[in-house]
Amino acid sequence: MGNGVFLLDAFFVPFLQIRKELDATMSRPKDVQKVPVENRVLLNFYEAAEYSGLGINKLRAESKNVNCPWVFHNGGTVLIKRIELEKQILQSKGM
Repeated sequence: MGNGVFLLDAFFVPFLQIRKELDATMSRPKDVQKVPVENRVLLNFYEAAEYSGLGINKLRAESKNVNCPWVFHNGGTVLIKRIELEKQILQSKGM
């Protein structure tokens, strides 16, 4: 039983050290400023709801429309094109 623990430690300890080094080198620098929502091109549903005043559920329901001009699919993630959403809100009488 003692042998198995030693082999496990011999594998995981170097792995964890390498992982910590990679995380430290690949993390975002702390002095990087976050881009304000008004200046972003793509927004997630929470940001778009806060920015536009529309509800998250309303945005999600409208985004399921195939012809929706303000939806951007990035793999499994659905993002909202801020400028296109603004245009549709200004041109329409209601959603």
